[in-house]
Amino acid sequence: MSTCARPCPVRPADASPGPLPGPFPRPVLGLLPALALALLVGLLSGATTAPASAASARLSAPVLRLVERGGRVHATVRVRASERLSLRRVGVCARRVGGGRVDLPTALRRPDPQGVRVRASRALADGRYTAWACVGRGGRLRRVGERVALTVGAVGGRAARDHGNAAPVGDLRHWRQVFTDDFRRTAHEGSFLRRYDRWSAYDGFTDTSGGARYDASRLSVRGGALRLHLGTKDGVARASAPAPVIGGRAWSGQTHGRWSVRFRSDPLDGWKTAWLLWPDSNDWNEGEIDWPEGPLDGTLSGYVHCLGDPTQNCGWAHTSRRYTRWHVATIEWTPAHVDLYLDGRRRLRTTDAVPTTDLHWVLQTESDGGTPPSTSDGRVRIDWVSVYRWTG
Repeated sequence: MSTCARPCPVRPADASPGPLPGPFPRPVLGLLPALALALLVGLLSGATTAPASAASARLSAPVLRLVERGGRVHATVRVRASERLSLRRVGVCARRVGGGRVDLPTALRRPDPQGVRVRASRALADGRYTAWACVGRGGRLRRVGERVALTVGAVGGRAARDHGNAAPVGDLRHWRQVFTDDFRRTAHEGSFLRRYDRWSAYDGFTDTSGGARYDASRLSVRGGALRLHLGTKDGVARASAPAPVIGGRAWSGQTHGRWSVRFRSDPLDGWKTAWLLWPDSNDWNEGEIDWPEGPLDGTLSGYVHCLGDPTQNCGWAHTSRRYTRWHVATIEWTPAHVDLYLDGRRRLRTTDAVPTTDLHWVLQTESDGGTPPSTSDGRVRIDWVSVYRWTG
């Protein structure tokens, strides 16, 4: 869908671990000549190939899901390798914040290009944990992919149980992390920008459709979530559009990157998200990527606008997922393509409209085509955000 950024340009709307096996028994002396001959034949014929080492293969963990029920954590992980590995174990490793390792049981599997899927569970004491996919031999396990934070039990109250996963920490293959925030400091409405100096926000001008005015004072942090308060005050509908400050300068972006956000919303009539990457130059022809976009009482969609003809979309994705459930939305923009992911699943890849200039990220939340009903009042909650630069 068409959206706009600061200041809003006027333009037409479009439709938019266990032990390893023990040592082999000493061979019977009489078998040694036969074994040596077989080995020599194998080497000469090239009929035997050794599994690759982890150092030479590319590993990824596109699926890592953690669910906590009654103090027990259930994990599902799928690990893929560019070629079959000699590594023997796949699983989920974990560490308690301020404590030691509390790994979940691993499985005796060899990662390969098709990927191996492992399910495991373990009872954990209340607290905060960091978990990640891991592979290796016995107790020597290495991380694959990004770390995921998890809260078990009632730590932090109801809000922690509702959205226990915190921001991923650390670089990924091809991506260097440049910004992350999981909103640990409380900030009342009107104090957010003072307490969170790595953020900026639209303020004091009308939104895309003219149905509401951006009001930075409606931003707050409570229970570990950034809250965007949408509704009518003093007869004026109030919208919200926070934006992380990357590289120390507000409204300054980057060319290529990865942006992730975990969020949910009340089902608000007349309001929508248009969370977007927008050109630093404010020249719409340089591109626009919207993900997610859609009415807060409806479902999530995404759009990649055509370069040079941005009233048209060169890529789009529609989902049946609703804003009222927690989701993670990710944009990946490389020199070759733009990908849109939802909850770890790719929903769109386009190579037709790949921007080539700096874009910055704005969590633009606004009226949906007109003035929202005065009775439509509620909040969008953002659990965490994370931003990466492309390293190639």
